[in-house]
Amino acid sequence: MIKLLRRIHKLTESPYTAFLIGVILLVSSGLEIYQSLESLTIGAHHGVFVWAVAQILSASAHIIEGLGKTLVEAED
Repeated sequence: MIKLLRRIHKLTESPYTAFLIGVILLVSSGLEIYQSLESLTIGAHHGVFVWAVAQILSASAHIIEGLGKTLVEAED
């Protein structure tokens, strides 16, 4: 049971998972925004879109930082 909980924790804390979830939310909310262009109303999908962009940027920063550390260690 503890192994399963550790795996779940590792999966949920992964920047790759956060990036993937951000992309999924960005695409789905972007589609909702596109479909609501005719009515010119602001809905929850606009907030989800902004949050998705922030999630993608945050996860990208973590991924780039990790790759940079890996490359520095590989050079040594």
